[in-house]
Amino acid sequence: MTRAETDSCGPVDVPEDNYLVVETQRSHGHFKISGETFPLPFIRVPGEVKRSAVVANVRLDNMDPIPGDAVAAAALEVGDNRDAVRGARPL
Repeated sequence: MTRAETDSCGPVDVPEDNYLVVETQRSHGHFKISGETFPLPFIRVPGEVKRSAVVANVRLDNMDPIPGDAVAAAALEVGDNRDAVRGARPL
């Protein structure tokens, strides 16, 4: 299954169970992708930073808890290297 993602160049079908964005998926069609991926710390650390910032902003009442909880959960998925994220870190 795929989902349609759109950028300034138009729509692209992206695998539904993957976190790839349209630009990354489009590059797979135009360039030879090595199959190598970023080392996990390059992915985990920004997820941890994002989650920490969201939690702090919710506690300080600078952010509504409902979207804050969703962003924190997504950042945790990135940090945990869940299956859907593993395929979304091509070099």
